[in-house]
Amino acid sequence: MGAAFDMRVSQWSKGAYPFADNPTQDDIATISKILQPIRTSSPKADGSAPAFAPPTAQKPLVAVANVVSSSADVHLYRFRASSPGTVTLQLTVTPPANFPRSHLAAKLRLLRSDKSAVAGTPTLTNVGANGIDGGVSQTPAVAFTVPSAGVYFVELRAAGNGEFKTYGYSSYGSAGVFAITLGAPAGLVVDADGGGGGSTDRLACKKPTLTLTPGAAGCGAATVQPTDLYTLTGAAGAGAPPVGTVTLSSSASTFAPGTYSVTVTATAGGASCVAVVTVKPCRAVAASGTVALANVPGTCAAAAPAPSLVVAASSLGQGALSVNLRKTATGSIISAPFVSGSYFVQVVYPGGVLSAVSSGAVRIAVADTESPVAEIKPSVVRNADGFICAKGRSASATTACLSVSTSASTGVVALRDNCPAAQLTRGYACTGTCPAAPAMATATKVCVPVSRGRSGQAVFTLTVTDAAGRTGQVEIPVVAYHFSDAPKGVTCYSA
Repeated sequence: MGAAFDMRVSQWSKGAYPFADNPTQDDIATISKILQPIRTSSPKADGSAPAFAPPTAQKPLVAVANVVSSSADVHLYRFRASSPGTVTLQLTVTPPANFPRSHLAAKLRLLRSDKSAVAGTPTLTNVGANGIDGGVSQTPAVAFTVPSAGVYFVELRAAGNGEFKTYGYSSYGSAGVFAITLGAPAGLVVDADGGGGGSTDRLACKKPTLTLTPGAAGCGAATVQPTDLYTLTGAAGAGAPPVGTVTLSSSASTFAPGTYSVTVTATAGGASCVAVVTVKPCRAVAASGTVALANVPGTCAAAAPAPSLVVAASSLGQGALSVNLRKTATGSIISAPFVSGSYFVQVVYPGGVLSAVSSGAVRIAVADTESPVAEIKPSVVRNADGFICAKGRSASATTACLSVSTSASTGVVALRDNCPAAQLTRGYACTGTCPAAPAMATATKVCVPVSRGRSGQAVFTLTVTDAAGRTGQVEIPVVAYHFSDAPKGVTCYSA
């Protein structure tokens, strides 16, 4: 534990700083075995964030107070600005009764309605530059710019101060009592439900889901009306029209499939709300016939097709991004690249919104655009004229044969294709001393007739054909010897 005799803010630790005397001791965990922690007394950072009361000309400053119970505690307080302007915020950290120091180092930020920080606004803390380690319990009022009308949040959370290596500290153990004071010109800040300025009207947002009928005009988009998005509450009564006109924040009211946040604003009293609109796309209908796709180079498969290739245009909503493919209507999504086959189709739209799975499957044919390759293995030994030596297997053999399989140990031919080589078909032509039918070359070997004292030469042309009809060729030149005539001291193959 540190000693902060002359500081407004003191810190607990868990020995995380360099050269700690007791780096394994968690102070808060140790204290919690004896004492109960202080408790927060209002909602934290969620949709029920409490609101600042609107300042008035008679009371230009309003305040909220609460307790930070741990370094993970976050508090949000909301207000609504009726127009651009400037507000001031002041942070007060209060020591406990009968104790001169607080354990709370805190910071304030101004956030937009989506909880993102307002660009260019400061961060207010009671330590460091603003409070000099709590040298004052109340920070000076700091001006924050509100860029436009709408809902804003003031966020308070525990803070650290600098880095351990420069004698700073983390937010660990930061807890205590605080107050936030908001100042603003009269009429700039109205309450978070949209009232203020003397108006009793309130706008409460709905969360509509707009579903479109397949084949309808404009399928895949919808026009959102303000009346679809709000209900009126307050003195005028639920369902009554708001005073003044109602507008949407978007420049257009037509939306493609997806999820949108739409601000609805009534002119009376600056009343407004944010509604969530989900536009569901039309049901995807598989196009009839066969969709032809080229294979991905170097593979036997195709990439995922564009939605417009596999879905009928009349049922394809605006803004479609990609398609999901399944072998069955309820099966798992198949990742691209994929091979030829029948697939059930589902379209993906912005925001991760999916269409319904197609009622029928579409045939997708992957066109093989790459030719196979056939070649003699580089390790095969040839003579000075480029011929491969073959000899008969025994003294009674009348042919000398070479293995033209792809076997690593005996075959002299290598075959490659983007699709499996096993799917290739073979054919042979022969010039020179060729075997008579039916002793012609087979799929796995080529043979040349020989007899004692008489050798032979032949050139076999091997043609391989893939499923798409594309071909590759290689010439296999063979010089053949009878078993007893085979040359000594050279590699002479036998099959």
